[in-house]
Amino acid sequence: MHAEEPTGSSESGEDGSDGGEPEPKRRRLNRLGSSVVRSATVLARTLVACEEKRQLRHREVLELEERRLRLEEERTEVQRQGFAGLVSAINSLSSAIHALVSDHRSGDSASRQNQCNDEWDNLLRDYNRLRDYESRATATAPATAAPARGATNIRCLPSYWAMERHERKDRNLPTNLAPEVFDAR
Repeated sequence: MHAEEPTGSSESGEDGSDGGEPEPKRRRLNRLGSSVVRSATVLARTLVACEEKRQLRHREVLELEERRLRLEEERTEVQRQGFAGLVSAINSLSSAIHALVSDHRSGDSASRQNQCNDEWDNLLRDYNRLRDYESRATATAPATAAPARGATNIRCLPSYWAMERHERKDRNLPTNLAPEVFDAR
């Protein structure tokens, strides 16, 4: 074995002419240095790639969030327009019904307006009477098939829609109210 120099002359710039060991050491150190540089380069590239992927994911998340917000705003606008359209349609329908009833009546416009108001009042009165009657009829309907022992004096009221015209008249109910008008509440 050769004795090594205590000063570490292999790094001091010897050209390797003194002995055989400093040259292999230098090669080993060069290879080690090259390996460290390659590893550092790979590590740096990996870190750059990871950072680029992180930034790309961040941009994608921001784009997705912006898209979600746009969709939510569009959905809200569609709902708002839908409600506005529904209100507009109801108002138009109400105006059309009022115009139809007004046009149905003959005479001058003042008389026609009065007749129209009378017709609406009559229709409302008939509706309220029928509503009250139907609520009483459903309230007195028997809960079971057999009446209780002391409840024989309770009379079940027939439904307005099951009665004949003369039965409606006998009970002081409107005789010709259409089911469509009653159900339009």
